[in-house]
Amino acid sequence: MFSCPCLQDVGANFGNCFKLKREARELIIRSCRFAVLPGEQIPMYFLWQATGSSLSTKWSGADDPMPLMGCVLVVNKVGDRRKEELDIYYCVKDGTTSVRRHRSGIHSQRFPVLNEHLYTFEIEENVSCGDSSVFEFEVRDKKREVRECGLNLVIQL
Repeated sequence: MFSCPCLQDVGANFGNCFKLKREARELIIRSCRFAVLPGEQIPMYFLWQATGSSLSTKWSGADDPMPLMGCVLVVNKVGDRRKEELDIYYCVKDGTTSVRRHRSGIHSQRFPVLNEHLYTFEIEENVSCGDSSVFEFEVRDKKREVRECGLNLVIQL
């Protein structure tokens, strides 16, 4: 679980910082509302993880809405290193007929999109915990795909 006083309205783009130590990466992810980092896998401390762009969760009986942090590993499928902007979208399906689709708040600035990057972001709404929910993540760029995804609780002190 994340433990931070609040998710400030701060974003961080460390997309070209390949020498960040693990502690610095964790601090960035835990302290920023959204961040871009080089990476090869979802950090282990994300409670729910899946390969691919879809993640199913089963909640443990709590019905109160919970703040969540999302994380996706985006890979460059074609080796194109041009400077481009990239948006991450997510959809929450909670067993009802309503589907909520959101842009993540990440609108990465123009920088070379290399092979693998982690995008972390606050889920824009608190998710009510029914029996299960499905989160689907996507990039709307045919040259890139979501290889892994993850979610974690955000504990606000």
